[in-house]
Amino acid sequence: MKVIRCIAGLVLVFIAVFPAAALEGADLKEIIYLPPDFYVGDRVEMRAIITPQPGMRVLPAREIPVQGWMEIHDVQLHSDSASWEIRITFTPFAAGTRTFPVIIFGDVVFSDVKLHTKSILQDRGLEFFGIKGQLFLPGTRVALGIAVAVILFGPLLLLSFTGRLNRGVRRFIAVHAGRRPYKRFSRVLRDLKDKNLHMSSRKFYIVLSEEFRAYLSNRTDRDFLTITSSEIGEQLSRVFPAQRKTRINKLVKMMQQGDLIKFGGVNAAKKQRETDLEIVSGITRELEEYMETERQNAEGASRTKRKAKKA
Repeated sequence: MKVIRCIAGLVLVFIAVFPAAALEGADLKEIIYLPPDFYVGDRVEMRAIITPQPGMRVLPAREIPVQGWMEIHDVQLHSDSASWEIRITFTPFAAGTRTFPVIIFGDVVFSDVKLHTKSILQDRGLEFFGIKGQLFLPGTRVALGIAVAVILFGPLLLLSFTGRLNRGVRRFIAVHAGRRPYKRFSRVLRDLKDKNLHMSSRKFYIVLSEEFRAYLSNRTDRDFLTITSSEIGEQLSRVFPAQRKTRINKLVKMMQQGDLIKFGGVNAAKKQRETDLEIVSGITRELEEYMETERQNAEGASRTKRKAKKA
């Protein structure tokens, strides 16, 4: 146990002293965190000092990425002669080492930043035993429980008697929540198509890969952010029916080619980028159609079940 803790400590020191980061269009001079050691739920400020390469513009980020394991509160840019300071305020909600989401500042792509979030329970090697002893006066718990139950479940009980209204509200919420990731990703695809000629191959495939993985994770409630490009095919096969296998295989080949471009320095022609955009756009549309069909089938089965109970 002590050996494992020592190894973990060395890894943390390495990450803190040599933070991993990859920038497209700029050179990273320094990156620090305030506070240096942070835990789950802490509000943290990341400061990165960069020097843009000749001809590269540094502009405010147009979109702030959304991740389930963290919340980004604010992104700021400060100029100091030839250097720029990026200040990002965020709150992590998961312990361990994770990769900070990609943020685009004009011609500069800020990506591959490794964060290590500590956990108080892991540091002390203890388990959470809950609150001990009585915290309230006798009768207070009962009164609070009744008040909370009335506030939380009172409206639900009223809705349960309205039948169609209740089901309509739930259907609207489900459809709206399901379409939100698709609308956001569609904007990203349109943006990539418009800027195709003005982006490097590496920058193009970094944005395409990161945003597509985020869309799949949010839409299917499965982890597509930490798996490899080859594993994406296996994960999609669990979501899609078997007849989509050919489309999935094309997507996997495109993702693997994108990895070669991002990390191997391979260049991609305009025609290849347009083809890859069509592959991603096509499987995205098919996934939306499939998810909508599954939702409608589930609603039909639920209605049939209710009618059977009434009969």
